[in-house]
Amino acid sequence: MKRLFCVLLIAALAAGMLTGCKDKEMTDEEYLELIEQKAEDNKKTVALYISGPEKSYEITLDWLVYYLAYYEKQALSTQSENSEYFEALYGEEYDFWSLPSSDGKTTMAETYKSAAYSSMIYTAIMYFEAVEAGVEAGDSRLVKLESTTQSFLAKYTLAERAKCGMSEECIRENYERIFLVDAYAEYLTENREVDEDAIRESIDKEDYRVYQTDYLYISKSQYDDDLNRVELSEEEVKRRAAAAQAAYEKVLLGDDMVKVRAEYDDIMTYSTRDFTRTNISVEQNYIAEAVKLENGEITFLETDLGYYVIKMVDNTEYSGYEDAVQEAIDTAKAQDISEVYEEIEKKYEVTPSDAYESIRLGGYATIVEN
Repeated sequence: MKRLFCVLLIAALAAGMLTGCKDKEMTDEEYLELIEQKAEDNKKTVALYISGPEKSYEITLDWLVYYLAYYEKQALSTQSENSEYFEALYGEEYDFWSLPSSDGKTTMAETYKSAAYSSMIYTAIMYFEAVEAGVEAGDSRLVKLESTTQSFLAKYTLAERAKCGMSEECIRENYERIFLVDAYAEYLTENREVDEDAIRESIDKEDYRVYQTDYLYISKSQYDDDLNRVELSEEEVKRRAAAAQAAYEKVLLGDDMVKVRAEYDDIMTYSTRDFTRTNISVEQNYIAEAVKLENGEITFLETDLGYYVIKMVDNTEYSGYEDAVQEAIDTAKAQDISEVYEEIEKKYEVTPSDAYESIRLGGYATIVEN
């Protein structure tokens, strides 16, 4: 009887402190004791009954603490970011959790609880499948276990953690499951069969051919020191056109482009230009003419802006094609993983308990300061 009285007394003290009573400041040690006590209670309280193809499972509340606290915090972040909007629409005394969600069919509290539920179910089912498949999380993930656990705990006060039973052990075990699920999803992705040949055929390799060109260029325009366009005289227009044509003929005869450019130094430039045919930063008419050339061939191109003498240096290399194919394969596998889960989920039946149904976000972990 004495022990029962002490337990009830601690529970009453916790209820008073966690609902805003400030008659007595609790110590960290007292909070930590309450956290562990609530965490132990959570381990004994069934929240979900999950029936699988081979086994049935009872999911206790300690599996849900991470998700419910996380989505409650996410909801409050949304409220904070849109506080002016909500106040303008509903007044300063509005109850965020009772507001209608975007679909107009549920409240904010129900919407975020549903999100937490979906995340939890996904993790639980995939966790069971991973265990059955013998998949392991791997050292690369587990090495982050301690830091991720502490990082999550740091987002909540001791009072908030005591309210929902967020013990260090509880969060660490949740991350262990999350890491294993992540490894299992990766395993399914890597072993997912897709038609790689069809994917390869769907990607045009010519889009990744690199055209390496040299060119001479004479502009049809001239600009002053202030970068204002200066109208060319008729004589200058003709001179430039003739220079471009002469340069083309000299290059055709084998003259070096750099030497040709030196003859028309006041109006001609020499440069190189490497591109693929899908490059949008290069003039499209330049690309259209250049891609027709074989290696060593030369062409003359007049555009609205100027004259080009273009030489194809090399067009035998490809850049990024294999990467594009692999990315497409990875994307196809990743897109299919949701379909895989949908099929896996069909094998399971989930039934919430009364304890789960009684949970309402808005006061699960958060404490409103008065």
